[in-house]
Amino acid sequence: MLLFSALILINSCSTKDMAIDKSNFDESALPGDDFYQYSNGGWMKLHPLPGEFSRYGSFDILAEENQANLLRLIEEASEMQEGEEGIGYKAGLFFRTGMDTVKIDAQGTEPLADIFELIKLADNFDDLFKVVAHEHERGNSLLFHTFGMPDSKNSEMVIANIYQGGLGLTDVDYYRNQDNRSKSIREKYAEYIATMLKMTGVAEEKAKQDAETILSIETSLAAASLTRLERRDPYKTYHKVKVSELMALTPELNWENYFESFGLAGLEELNLGMPDFFVELNRLSQSISMDEWKVYFGWHTLNRAAPYLSSEYSEMHFSFYGAYLSGKQVNQPRWKRVLQAEDQALGEAIGQMYVSKYFPNKYFLGA
Repeated sequence: MLLFSALILINSCSTKDMAIDKSNFDESALPGDDFYQYSNGGWMKLHPLPGEFSRYGSFDILAEENQANLLRLIEEASEMQEGEEGIGYKAGLFFRTGMDTVKIDAQGTEPLADIFELIKLADNFDDLFKVVAHEHERGNSLLFHTFGMPDSKNSEMVIANIYQGGLGLTDVDYYRNQDNRSKSIREKYAEYIATMLKMTGVAEEKAKQDAETILSIETSLAAASLTRLERRDPYKTYHKVKVSELMALTPELNWENYFESFGLAGLEELNLGMPDFFVELNRLSQSISMDEWKVYFGWHTLNRAAPYLSSEYSEMHFSFYGAYLSGKQVNQPRWKRVLQAEDQALGEAIGQMYVSKYFPNKYFLGA
């Protein structure tokens, strides 16, 4: 009845007064038979899906326009010389570095040498947990996620959160479900892992064994993780605990050293998003061999960095995550990928530059 009433309201309005653009409709389709085609068919005809997208809507168009503006801004900044005032030089240097494909292709996995060495030298899980802290401090999620956000039950306070993570596939259900699609995804993921490891010099048979090890560890972590649907329930992701309680719950994880690395030695409480996940991680830290953990840590270091490494790694990463999992036809142009990485690293600074260039003072009250 609500849908019928809404359609009557839409049809009763003049084109001039309507908030809905009827050119986006496909009125040759019957809404009772295929409402999606009826309501979106016109839009899809007027806006064919670009190969680099798996979805394309009005907000994507706005984002594209914003990227074009941002590109012009950063290209101007790229002309700045070292020593010039402001943040422009740093922004330009980031972009030039990311676009230097000759140097990047020559380096291969060399930029990861320091973290690979830390993993190699680890004698126990305490050492590997230091690697986790090292990567988190640099803004790279490894094994789980740590971040700050307003306390859900006290918005005047910001609280530290630790959340489940550590998976290479994009949905917990891919590990759990036994339907043909999920099984196929797991098989393709194992093939992708083995291929990437072989590219680093691992022998073929060892690469296959390592892929099985990685998938096994991730499957154990996924079994203790909340599904996407469960994470929508705010009560299932809110468990404020004292740090001392976290330490008692997961005694094998050296949280004291972990928080010290962030300058949070005096942290008293936090939100433990998924207690079952961290209890399982605590158990796995002792039940899985160090050799297996090192394989897992090495893989996630490589896979996280792959989009930013030489073209052979970035394209292989896209072939699995972009093409196979998301249905994209082509990878984004490199300049877009570099801008997105720069926005993550220098977002506030670039935002300041963007406002200064594209929003004159006349748009602000009191100007």
